Amino acid sequence: MPKQSKSILLLLPFFFLFLLIGCAKKKVAYKPPPIPLPQGLPLPEFPGMRIEVNGQKISPLVPTLFLLPGDPLVIRIQTEIPTAGGNQFNFRSETEYWSVFFNGNPMKPEANNRYSGTVPKDPGFYPLKIISRQILNQKSGSSDFSQRTEGEKTGPTLLVIVLHPFSRIKNGFLDQYPLGFYPNPEGAPEKVIPKTARSCYLPPKGFIEVTNLNREAFLSQHYRLQDFICHLSLPFPQFIALSPALLLKLEWMTLFLKHYSQNPEARLTILSGFRPPRYNQSVSGALWSRHIYGDAADIIVDLSPKDNRMDDLNRDGRLDRDDLMVLFKFIEEIEIITGLPGGVGIFDRGRDGPSIHIDTRGFKARW
Repeated sequence: MPKQSKSILLLLPFFFLFLLIGCAKKKVAYKPPPIPLPQGLPLPEFPGMRIEVNGQKISPLVPTLFLLPGDPLVIRIQTEIPTAGGNQFNFRSETEYWSVFFNGNPMKPEANNRYSGTVPKDPGFYPLKIISRQILNQKSGSSDFSQRTEGEKTGPTLLVIVLHPFSRIKNGFLDQYPLGFYPNPEGAPEKVIPKTARSCYLPPKGFIEVTNLNREAFLSQHYRLQDFICHLSLPFPQFIALSPALLLKLEWMTLFLKHYSQNPEARLTILSGFRPPRYNQSVSGALWSRHIYGDAADIIVDLSPKDNRMDDLNRDGRLDRDDLMVLFKFIEEIEIITGLPGGVGIFDRGRDGPSIHIDTRGFKARW
């Protein structure tokens, strides 16, 4: 065989190998689609009014107040006075007065649309109802004719929950409910709890009593009291700590989720809310877990099918951590809007898929 033919035969294997490598499909890393965030989403407000209780603005997303027995209750109402103009009539609506009823009783009016009272000593649920009476002046542009009509307008009803104070805990029990013992934040390492955040790790000021009668009560627009109770097989009554800041964060996430999914019925599924320190220790939870303070929740989106697993939220045909990154993006934006920094962590639940943890610890943490 000629030398040239032998050389060609020797090169043939390398030629075919080159073809295989060149024709092989290159593996491309998956890039999730961009996550559309709401643009110009209006801040949730009470129609035409602003309500402050004890100096704190109340959001219609969370019309619930958590107070201790005997706390002062000071309400301030500010209204936007609408006006309308035209060629013939000029309308001006004036609020003659507000009436505020706490548990059915009128509160004492003061200057600057302020109303004051005191929280009852008995823990429980108390309604706070706001009513305005308006005067409408109608004047003709061609004569001195004027007409005054009076109408009563019902405003929002808030819910005041009077807590059982922390001081009622005896030997780790609140009545018959086993809460356990809270750790002292002063003994925590700086890398675990920064000194500037030690106050966020003090024990809760009080606890909500959960019964068979009130467990389905709405604390915010979408979330009920029973969403946050511990997974303890104990009879009622039970007790939980809960932060209104967590409720507000969950409601904002729900707003974003509705916009993203184009599903007006969308909501989050809360896998784990409050955990008493005793229970948290029994399931090997972290010593400083935010669940024991009532401002943490482990959540998924479980809309369709209802199977206790995270949905394919980013619509890539897979159920994995990338679906939770949609929620992570929401949280990053919401913390800027609300000024409520906290922790975010992603966990693997094995066959049940991943879940995401959120809290309002007061400083940013990611894991």
